[in-house]
Amino acid sequence: MDVDRRTMLWSALAGGALLALPGCASVPNAPAEQASLAREVVTLPASGGRGRELTVWTPQQPRGVALLSTGSGRAPDRYALLVERLGAMGLAIVAPVHLESAGAAALSQGVSQERIADLAAGAAYAKDRFAGLPVLAVGHGFGSLTAMALGAALAEERSFTEPTPRGVIAFSAPAATERLAGPDAVATLGVPVLLLAGSTEPASTERLLPTGEGEAESYALVLAGGGADLVDDAAFVERAWPVIDLFVQAYLFDIFTAGDVLESWTATGEDRFIARQAGG
Repeated sequence: MDVDRRTMLWSALAGGALLALPGCASVPNAPAEQASLAREVVTLPASGGRGRELTVWTPQQPRGVALLSTGSGRAPDRYALLVERLGAMGLAIVAPVHLESAGAAALSQGVSQERIADLAAGAAYAKDRFAGLPVLAVGHGFGSLTAMALGAALAEERSFTEPTPRGVIAFSAPAATERLAGPDAVATLGVPVLLLAGSTEPASTERLLPTGEGEAESYALVLAGGGADLVDDAAFVERAWPVIDLFVQAYLFDIFTAGDVLESWTATGEDRFIARQAGG
Protein backbone atom coordinates (compact mmCIF):
# COMPACT_ATOMS: atom_id res chain seq x y z
CA MET A 1 0.00 0.00 0.00
CA ASP A 2 1.05 3.57 -0.61
CA VAL A 3 1.08 6.01 2.28
CA ASP A 4 0.88 9.76 1.90
CA ARG A 5 3.49 10.83 4.46
CA ARG A 6 2.14 14.34 4.79
CA THR A 7 1.61 14.35 8.51
CA MET A 8 -0.01 16.93 10.68
CA LEU A 9 -0.65 17.20 14.38
CA TRP A 10 -4.17 17.54 15.67
CA SER A 11 -4.44 19.26 19.04
CA ALA A 12 -7.34 18.18 21.22
CA LEU A 13 -9.60 20.52 23.10
CA ALA A 14 -8.38 21.64 26.51
CA GLY A 15 -8.65 19.38 29.57
CA GLY A 16 -11.41 18.03 31.71
CA ALA A 17 -11.82 15.99 34.84
CA LEU A 18 -11.63 12.22 34.84
CA LEU A 19 -14.85 10.36 35.33
CA ALA A 20 -14.99 9.41 39.00
CA LEU A 21 -15.73 5.71 38.69
CA PRO A 22 -13.79 2.77 40.12
CA GLY A 23 -11.30 1.59 37.54
CA CYS A 24 -11.83 4.60 35.27
CA ALA A 25 -8.88 6.73 36.27
CA SER A 26 -7.16 6.37 32.91
CA VAL A 27 -10.19 7.12 30.75
CA PRO A 28 -10.99 10.83 30.36
CA ASN A 29 -14.55 12.04 29.84
CA ALA A 30 -13.19 15.08 28.03
CA PRO A 31 -10.14 15.49 25.79
CA ALA A 32 -6.82 15.48 27.57
CA GLU A 33 -4.57 18.49 27.27
CA GLN A 34 -2.11 18.46 24.39
CA ALA A 35 -3.28 15.11 23.05
CA SER A 36 -1.86 14.91 19.52
CA LEU A 37 -2.73 12.74 16.56
CA ALA A 38 -0.58 11.90 13.57
CA ARG A 39 -2.59 12.05 10.34
CA GLU A 40 -1.81 10.10 7.20
CA VAL A 41 -3.59 9.08 4.02
CA VAL A 42 -3.29 5.41 3.07
CA THR A 43 -4.11 4.17 -0.41
CA LEU A 44 -5.02 0.51 -0.55
CA PRO A 45 -4.25 -1.37 -3.78
CA ALA A 46 -7.18 -2.09 -6.05
CA SER A 47 -8.53 -5.62 -5.76
CA GLY A 48 -10.98 -6.36 -8.55
CA GLY A 49 -12.27 -2.78 -8.48
CA ARG A 50 -11.31 0.76 -7.53
CA GLY A 51 -8.49 1.44 -5.11
CA ARG A 52 -9.58 2.68 -1.70
CA GLU A 53 -8.26 5.59 0.31
CA LEU A 54 -8.25 5.77 4.09
CA THR A 55 -7.57 8.73 6.33
CA VAL A 56 -5.91 7.50 9.52
CA TRP A 57 -5.28 9.41 12.74
CA THR A 58 -3.07 7.73 15.34
CA PRO A 59 -2.43 8.80 18.95
CA GLN A 60 0.96 8.15 20.50
CA GLN A 61 -0.30 5.11 22.42
CA PRO A 62 -3.49 3.77 20.84
CA ARG A 63 -5.78 1.78 23.11
CA GLY A 64 -8.49 1.03 20.58
CA VAL A 65 -9.71 1.75 17.06
CA ALA A 66 -12.70 3.72 15.78
CA LEU A 67 -13.79 2.86 12.23
CA LEU A 68 -15.51 6.04 11.02
CA SER A 69 -18.03 6.10 8.18
CA THR A 70 -18.80 9.65 7.10
CA GLY A 71 -22.07 11.25 6.09
CA SER A 72 -23.11 11.66 2.47
CA GLY A 73 -20.87 14.03 0.55
CA ARG A 74 -18.51 14.49 3.50
CA ALA A 75 -14.79 13.81 3.56
CA PRO A 76 -13.16 12.50 6.76
CA ASP A 77 -11.36 15.79 7.44
CA ARG A 78 -14.71 17.47 8.11
CA TYR A 79 -14.92 15.59 11.41
CA ALA A 80 -12.13 17.42 13.22
CA LEU A 81 -14.15 17.85 16.43
CA LEU A 82 -15.13 14.19 16.68
CA VAL A 83 -11.67 12.99 15.66
CA GLU A 84 -10.03 15.10 18.37
CA ARG A 85 -12.42 13.79 21.00
CA LEU A 86 -11.98 10.14 20.05
CA GLY A 87 -8.22 10.51 19.71
CA ALA A 88 -7.98 12.03 23.17
CA MET A 89 -9.56 8.83 24.51
CA GLY A 90 -6.68 6.87 23.00
CA LEU A 91 -8.48 5.72 19.86
CA ALA A 92 -6.90 5.49 16.44
CA ILE A 93 -9.41 6.59 13.79
CA VAL A 94 -9.63 4.87 10.41
CA ALA A 95 -11.98 6.63 7.98
CA PRO A 96 -12.56 5.47 4.40
CA VAL A 97 -13.04 8.15 1.76
CA HIS A 98 -16.38 7.01 0.38
CA LEU A 99 -17.06 7.24 -3.35
CA GLU A 100 -19.69 9.97 -3.11
CA SER A 101 -17.62 11.99 -0.62
CA ALA A 102 -15.98 13.70 -3.59
CA GLY A 103 -19.25 14.03 -5.50
CA ALA A 104 -18.53 11.01 -7.65
CA ALA A 105 -22.01 9.54 -7.21
CA ALA A 106 -25.35 10.19 -5.63
CA LEU A 107 -26.75 7.99 -2.88
CA SER A 108 -28.05 4.75 -4.32
CA GLN A 109 -28.19 1.05 -3.63
CA GLY A 110 -24.83 0.67 -5.39
CA VAL A 111 -23.25 3.39 -3.30
CA SER A 112 -24.56 1.73 -0.14
CA GLN A 113 -22.81 -1.50 -1.12
CA GLU A 114 -19.67 0.42 -2.01
CA ARG A 115 -19.70 2.08 1.39
CA ILE A 116 -19.92 -1.29 3.10
CA ALA A 117 -17.00 -2.51 0.99
CA ASP A 118 -15.08 0.65 1.96
CA LEU A 119 -15.55 -0.04 5.65
CA ALA A 120 -14.68 -3.70 5.12
CA ALA A 121 -11.36 -2.56 3.65
CA GLY A 122 -10.85 -0.20 6.58
CA ALA A 123 -11.63 -2.98 9.02
CA ALA A 124 -9.09 -5.31 7.40
CA TYR A 125 -6.46 -2.57 7.48
CA ALA A 126 -7.15 -1.83 11.16
CA LYS A 127 -7.00 -5.52 12.05
CA ASP A 128 -3.52 -5.74 10.54
CA ARG A 129 -2.05 -2.42 11.68
CA PHE A 130 -3.65 -2.27 15.15
CA ALA A 131 -3.65 -5.98 15.88
CA GLY A 132 -5.28 -6.95 19.14
CA LEU A 133 -6.88 -3.59 19.87
CA PRO A 134 -10.65 -3.41 20.45
CA VAL A 135 -12.71 -1.93 17.62
CA LEU A 136 -15.61 0.52 17.67
CA ALA A 137 -17.75 1.41 14.63
CA VAL A 138 -18.80 5.06 14.34
CA GLY A 139 -21.06 6.60 11.71
CA HIS A 140 -22.74 9.88 10.88
CA GLY A 141 -25.84 10.29 8.74
CA PHE A 142 -25.71 7.77 5.93
CA GLY A 143 -22.54 6.46 7.56
CA SER A 144 -24.70 5.22 10.44
CA LEU A 145 -26.07 2.64 8.02
CA THR A 146 -22.55 1.46 7.21
CA ALA A 147 -21.45 1.39 10.85
CA MET A 148 -24.49 -0.67 11.82
CA ALA A 149 -23.75 -3.09 8.99
CA LEU A 150 -20.37 -3.72 10.61
CA GLY A 151 -22.32 -4.57 13.78
CA ALA A 152 -24.35 -7.20 11.87
CA ALA A 153 -27.36 -5.11 10.82
CA LEU A 154 -28.52 -5.32 7.19
CA ALA A 155 -27.46 -8.96 7.07
CA GLU A 156 -28.51 -9.30 3.43
CA GLU A 157 -25.92 -6.72 2.35
CA ARG A 158 -22.99 -7.49 4.63
CA SER A 159 -19.93 -8.93 2.94
CA PHE A 160 -17.67 -9.07 5.99
CA THR A 161 -17.68 -10.14 9.60
CA GLU A 162 -14.18 -9.32 10.89
CA PRO A 163 -13.17 -7.62 13.01
CA THR A 164 -16.44 -7.57 14.90
CA PRO A 165 -16.78 -4.22 16.68
CA ARG A 166 -17.57 -4.17 20.35
CA GLY A 167 -20.14 -1.47 19.80
CA VAL A 168 -21.63 1.03 17.34
CA ILE A 169 -22.04 4.79 17.84
CA ALA A 170 -24.34 6.39 15.28
CA PHE A 171 -24.81 10.15 14.91
CA SER A 172 -28.05 11.29 13.25
CA ALA A 173 -30.28 8.91 11.33
CA PRO A 174 -29.93 9.15 7.55
CA ALA A 175 -32.32 11.78 6.25
CA ALA A 176 -32.07 10.56 2.64
CA THR A 177 -33.01 6.94 3.24
CA GLU A 178 -35.60 4.96 5.16
CA ARG A 179 -33.37 1.91 5.28
CA LEU A 180 -32.85 2.27 9.02
CA ALA A 181 -36.36 3.44 9.83
CA GLY A 182 -37.87 0.00 10.36
CA PRO A 183 -37.13 -2.75 12.87
CA ASP A 184 -36.15 -5.28 10.19
CA ALA A 185 -33.04 -3.31 9.26
CA VAL A 186 -31.55 -3.33 12.75
CA ALA A 187 -33.09 -6.52 14.11
CA THR A 188 -29.90 -8.48 13.50
CA LEU A 189 -27.63 -6.08 15.37
CA GLY A 190 -25.43 -8.24 17.54
CA VAL A 191 -23.45 -5.57 19.42
CA PRO A 192 -24.44 -2.66 21.68
CA VAL A 193 -25.47 0.51 19.88
CA LEU A 194 -25.65 4.15 20.95
CA LEU A 195 -27.73 6.47 18.79
CA LEU A 196 -27.26 10.23 19.06
CA ALA A 197 -29.86 12.42 17.40
CA GLY A 198 -31.31 15.90 17.42
CA SER A 199 -34.95 16.55 18.25
CA THR A 200 -35.46 18.32 14.90
CA GLU A 201 -34.38 15.33 12.78
CA PRO A 202 -37.13 13.71 10.68
CA ALA A 203 -36.52 10.08 11.66
CA SER A 204 -37.85 8.79 14.98
CA THR A 205 -34.97 7.65 17.17
CA GLU A 206 -37.14 5.02 18.89
CA ARG A 207 -37.86 3.41 15.50
CA LEU A 208 -34.15 3.00 14.89
CA LEU A 209 -33.47 1.06 18.10
CA PRO A 210 -33.57 -2.74 17.87
CA THR A 211 -36.79 -4.15 19.30
CA GLY A 212 -37.93 -7.53 20.55
CA GLU A 213 -35.48 -10.18 21.72
CA GLY A 214 -32.34 -8.29 20.79
CA GLU A 215 -28.93 -9.77 21.50
CA ALA A 216 -27.32 -6.59 22.83
CA GLU A 217 -28.07 -3.41 24.73
CA SER A 218 -29.18 -0.30 22.86
CA TYR A 219 -29.19 3.35 23.92
CA ALA A 220 -30.28 6.65 22.43
CA LEU A 221 -29.76 10.27 23.41
CA VAL A 222 -32.03 12.84 21.76
CA LEU A 223 -30.60 16.35 22.08
CA ALA A 224 -33.20 19.09 22.21
CA GLY A 225 -32.79 21.56 19.35
CA GLY A 226 -30.20 19.46 17.55
CA GLY A 227 -30.28 18.68 13.86
CA ALA A 228 -28.63 16.32 11.40
CA ASP A 229 -25.25 18.08 11.69
CA LEU A 230 -25.04 18.18 15.49
CA VAL A 231 -21.75 16.27 15.23
CA ASP A 232 -20.20 19.55 13.99
CA ASP A 233 -21.47 21.62 16.90
CA ALA A 234 -19.17 21.75 19.92
CA ALA A 235 -22.05 22.56 22.30
CA PHE A 236 -24.10 19.53 21.24
CA VAL A 237 -21.05 17.24 21.27
CA GLU A 238 -20.24 18.47 24.78
CA ARG A 239 -23.76 17.58 25.95
CA ALA A 240 -23.53 14.15 24.36
CA TRP A 241 -20.01 13.30 25.48
CA PRO A 242 -20.76 11.96 28.99
CA VAL A 243 -22.93 9.25 27.41
CA ILE A 244 -20.40 8.56 24.64
CA ASP A 245 -17.64 8.31 27.22
CA LEU A 246 -19.60 5.84 29.38
CA PHE A 247 -20.47 3.75 26.32
CA VAL A 248 -16.83 3.57 25.20
CA GLN A 249 -15.63 2.73 28.70
CA ALA A 250 -18.26 0.02 29.16
CA TYR A 251 -18.14 -1.72 25.79
CA LEU A 252 -14.73 -0.94 24.29
CA PHE A 253 -12.61 -0.98 27.45
CA ASP A 254 -14.71 -3.44 29.52
CA ILE A 255 -15.10 -1.15 32.54
CA PHE A 256 -18.25 -2.67 33.98
CA THR A 257 -18.92 0.11 36.47
CA ALA A 258 -19.31 2.47 33.53
CA GLY A 259 -22.01 0.20 32.12
CA ASP A 260 -23.91 0.32 35.39
CA VAL A 261 -23.81 4.12 35.36
CA LEU A 262 -24.86 4.23 31.70
CA GLU A 263 -27.94 2.08 32.31
CA SER A 264 -29.22 4.49 34.95
CA TRP A 265 -28.02 7.71 33.33
CA THR A 266 -30.51 10.58 33.27
CA ALA A 267 -30.63 13.34 30.67
CA THR A 268 -30.92 16.95 31.76
CA GLY A 269 -33.21 19.73 30.57
CA GLU A 270 -35.27 18.77 27.53
CA ASP A 271 -32.85 16.10 26.30
CA ARG A 272 -34.15 12.50 26.36
CA PHE A 273 -32.20 9.30 27.11
CA ILE A 274 -33.45 5.82 26.25
CA ALA A 275 -31.89 2.56 27.45
CA ARG A 276 -33.02 -0.91 26.38
CA GLN A 277 -31.44 -4.02 27.77
CA ALA A 278 -30.67 -7.13 25.74
CA GLY A 279 -33.76 -9.25 25.27
CA GLY A 280 -36.00 -6.43 26.45
